[in-house]
Amino acid sequence: MGVVVGKRVVAALGVAAVLLVGGGGQARADGEDDAKAVFCLTVKSERNLRDAGRAVGVEVPSDVPAWRRAKPAEFERVCSALYGSEKAPSPGWFTQALPFLTGLFGALLAYAATAWRDRVARGRKQAEDLRGALVEFENAVTAYLSAYVGKRAEDPVLVSRAGLVSQLALVKSEHRGWSRVQELLDGLRDGPLGEALTQRAGQGDAAKARDAQLRVRLDELRDEVLLVATALARPARRHPEMSPRPR
Repeated sequence: MGVVVGKRVVAALGVAAVLLVGGGGQARADGEDDAKAVFCLTVKSERNLRDAGRAVGVEVPSDVPAWRRAKPAEFERVCSALYGSEKAPSPGWFTQALPFLTGLFGALLAYAATAWRDRVARGRKQAEDLRGALVEFENAVTAYLSAYVGKRAEDPVLVSRAGLVSQLALVKSEHRGWSRVQELLDGLRDGPLGEALTQRAGQGDAAKARDAQLRVRLDELRDEVLLVATALARPARRHPEMSPRPR
């Protein structure tokens, strides 16, 4: 279907080109000859016509119309010389196309500016949503670790973690080269702040040591997520910090 349409478009362009170059060219030529004859046969141009005749070595009589009928070749020669010297040069293709090119450039510039504003606005919105999801998860984990072991509420942690994972997955879908986002997702699924966070792990000093390590990991997570949010809000810059960290 696409090939057929393409062939029809090419054929139509070919017909248009023939009409423009062929029939259109003949019509312009005939109109040019008529305009030249009218110019040379006006009383205002007779003196100039004689001057032009002397310049090319042709004697122009006083009865110009009769001379034209009697010696059309001489008339054509002198008239063409006069008409060519008096006629203003026709504008070149660039001058004719300049208004179109100016409009096209303006439209492209406006489109680029609009697309850029949309990209910046979208990046800032994503950064804001990511920070909000981070705050909810951080508050839920902090409250969970601060409560007594037997009274810790898991649901806020699970819900807020799902929200943070959703926001990071959205960032990943639009920034495939940001490997650090994938690392964050892996950590929230399989790392200490993933499913293992709400699992019972000992009592006494062992539980306290584990909670302390989780708080450290939570601080690290905050720094890394905020780094991603900052990169989202600055789409014009390169972000090498989004590459995997050296081990």
